[in-house]
Amino acid sequence: NLFLKDRFGASQLVVFVNTEQGVQSCFFNATYTITLENKLNSEGTGASAILNALTGNVEVGNEEIGFDFTEQVNGIVLAPESSYDGPPLTLDVVIDLTVVTNNQVTSFLTANSPLGFQCNGVDSLNFVTGLAPPPNIPTRSPTGIPTRSPAP
Repeated sequence: NLFLKDRFGASQLVVFVNTEQGVQSCFFNATYTITLENKLNSEGTGASAILNALTGNVEVGNEEIGFDFTEQVNGIVLAPESSYDGPPLTLDVVIDLTVVTNNQVTSFLTANSPLGFQCNGVDSLNFVTGLAPPPNIPTRSPTGIPTRSPAP
């Protein structure tokens, strides 16, 4: 039997295809989509927001990937109780599902009110992915044939 993550010298099995199971891979192509909304404050009032910058990062385990959507959002005005409806703000990340990994997406938004006050917003999403493979995967290298002790 072959298992994902089996090693053969310097090669490692990370994807395979067969007619019964189709494509099997230990990698997942994740797409994160950032949505922007201008909500009313706790007093039920609000103002338009003139967007300046949207930056952030995606952490997949020890890897950190930065993003900057400032060019896409700079100058857009969001009225109170409205959402950004421009081109999708998406990020594509590959996640190894055979390794337990902490993932975090953090975004930082700056905007101005019509009166010139600067507003800042931060949001993050944190979750864990992956399952550790059973202890026999990857398959260990072959060992010598078993030996028996002589019968008493």
